[in-house]
Amino acid sequence: MDIYNAVKLVIRYFWLLAVVPLSAGVLMFMLLRSQSQEFVSRATIYTGITSGHSIESQGRDRVDYFATTVAFDNMLNILKSKKVLEEVGLRLFVQNIMLDEPNHSYLSHDNFHELKDLVPDEVKALVVRNNFEETLRRCKAYKDTDDENFLYGLVNLKHRHYSVEALSKVTARRVQGSDLLEISFRSDDPGIAYQTLIILIDVFFNTHSSLKMAQTSTVVDYFERQLATAWDKLVAEENRLLEFNKANRIINYHEQTKYVASQKESFELTVQQTQMEQGAAVSMLEKLEAEIASRHNINMKTQSIMGLRNELVSINEQLEHMGAFNPEGVFEEHARQLQQRKTEIETSIQQTVNDMFMLERSIDGIEREDILDRWFDNVLSLEAANARLAVLESKRVEFDNLYMFFAPLGATINRIERAIGVHEREYLSILHNLGLAKLKQQNLELSASMDLLDQPFFPIQAQPGRKKLFILVIMVFSGFFVVASIFIMELLDRRVKSVKRLAAATNTSLLGAVLDEKRRHGIDIPLLAKRASCDLAGNVMQILSDQDKNNNIDNNNIKIIQLFSHWTREGKSFVAAKLQEELADLGFSVVVVQVESQNPAAGNPTAALAVSREHYRTLKHFSETARESTRFPWTEADIIIFEIPALSFFMINQDLCKQANINVLLVNASRTWSSADNHYLKKLKDASPDNLYALINQISPDHIEAYIGDIPKKRSLLRRIIKNRLFKRYIGFHS
Repeated sequence: MDIYNAVKLVIRYFWLLAVVPLSAGVLMFMLLRSQSQEFVSRATIYTGITSGHSIESQGRDRVDYFATTVAFDNMLNILKSKKVLEEVGLRLFVQNIMLDEPNHSYLSHDNFHELKDLVPDEVKALVVRNNFEETLRRCKAYKDTDDENFLYGLVNLKHRHYSVEALSKVTARRVQGSDLLEISFRSDDPGIAYQTLIILIDVFFNTHSSLKMAQTSTVVDYFERQLATAWDKLVAEENRLLEFNKANRIINYHEQTKYVASQKESFELTVQQTQMEQGAAVSMLEKLEAEIASRHNINMKTQSIMGLRNELVSINEQLEHMGAFNPEGVFEEHARQLQQRKTEIETSIQQTVNDMFMLERSIDGIEREDILDRWFDNVLSLEAANARLAVLESKRVEFDNLYMFFAPLGATINRIERAIGVHEREYLSILHNLGLAKLKQQNLELSASMDLLDQPFFPIQAQPGRKKLFILVIMVFSGFFVVASIFIMELLDRRVKSVKRLAAATNTSLLGAVLDEKRRHGIDIPLLAKRASCDLAGNVMQILSDQDKNNNIDNNNIKIIQLFSHWTREGKSFVAAKLQEELADLGFSVVVVQVESQNPAAGNPTAALAVSREHYRTLKHFSETARESTRFPWTEADIIIFEIPALSFFMINQDLCKQANINVLLVNASRTWSSADNHYLKKLKDASPDNLYALINQISPDHIEAYIGDIPKKRSLLRRIIKNRLFKRYIGFHS
């Protein structure tokens, strides 16, 4: 559909476009006639979400616009939430029901008396004079008893002042991407609009702040509980370490083990040195005793010397033992007595040896006194070394026991210290997270507090009515709906209707169009029908003339035209009569022959001849009719028009279709084209591949214009200007 046809379609249904919007406007006017006046109150809130200063914003310049948008969306959703609106509606009701007389700041005179008449006595009994909070508490408890009481219905149904539905009409918007939030509310009562906005802002502030605090209080409580648990674990492990140290007499395990290790190292050096001294003394003593035994044969093992020697060994062991366990060199009284006795024994042995070997010498010429001195010195050294080794061996046992004591203690202390370290890190981590949570909580406390920039004002002037806007909108939308319906119906209309659609459906050359001759306002139907008939006759004569030039078909100079249709009631008789009339005006003798028609003369000004179906099917050539003029009296005519029955009830005569000059498929413009039509069309094309043409019948004047030119009808000056200027057409066809 092009623009020109769309405009024509709109003009055709212009009456509908005028009636429907006008009716809708009148109906809207009647519905809004009793609409009351509305009063609007507004307030502005500074939220500080983006530009406000907070603890977390120090040193941070970037703004998260997505988070800001989410924050504003949360505020708007909280503001219009059912919980907030129920609280506002109930508070507003309690405030108004507590009034003893009308007060325009709260409620108008008419609404006051309406409310007093509406509220039942059992609800009025809930009012506590001069105590708003107690009255509110009672009303809430009464509302929550069941879902059928008065207050529950008042808040949740459709009361124009106190219901959630009425209060949900509050509008809130962000002012031009700033931190400002503008809230407005309109009502038929200025006091209701004013007080509703005051209560709404108060409830909104409290709800928003409580939700903000609830976000972090749970987190802070969790971290505080976890911190206490971590501290208890840490203290328990530290107490465990303390008790372990006390039980094992440990002051500082690492320093003590370091001291023991150093003492053990010194001890091993002392053992090695003593063993070396012992070995040297033994070797020298054996050599000296061998010298003495071989030369003097003196019994060195007399009872007196051996007794002194044994006593000396015992004293040396006691002195070494005391020296090992008294590293500071502090001797007691007993040690001094032993030292004195040792000196006496050494003197006695010296004296005895001197007496025995005073004048003797060694083999090497050494004086015997020197040999004996050296022997005596080695004996003393050996005995001292043996005594030290004995003491050191006992000391080694003590060191081994000390190592066996400290070794398992170290592993246990390490495990306890690792556990303490784990619990300490856990405690510090939880402490850090608790600090962050408290910082977030403090920041939310600062950001949750909003300031009221513009207080709600009491509206003293009603808002302009929006009746005209509503009426205009409904008229525009109804007009748009009508136009859309017209276009949709036109697009869904699958009727043949126009020559263009017929050509697309049949893919066949067009012979012409026959007009629907019903009277139309402003259109000269007879003149238009005459133009269409003349065009049809001209096309027929042009085809016949071309065939004569080419000598395509020879029927003894008789021109044969066959009218076909797929279905009955397509108007073949009407078209045959029209064509007969036009060809007769041109001076031809035209005969219409109906093949077994039920009404041969219907729609035909002259009586049409008829032939039975059996006779028609038996014909092999139109020349046979000339030999039987008694049966076929039309053989003297110039043109014979055969009106064939509908193909849905009749079988095609293949021979006559090929011999006919023109085979015409007649299609009524008011019917749809179906797949069955394609089936019959294929049969007809197979029977007459070269001489088949399509003809549309009962076409409307609007659709025939594209085929025969501009329609002759009366047009207003405006329409003539539009067609001349807008569509660039010359209108000179009609007077």
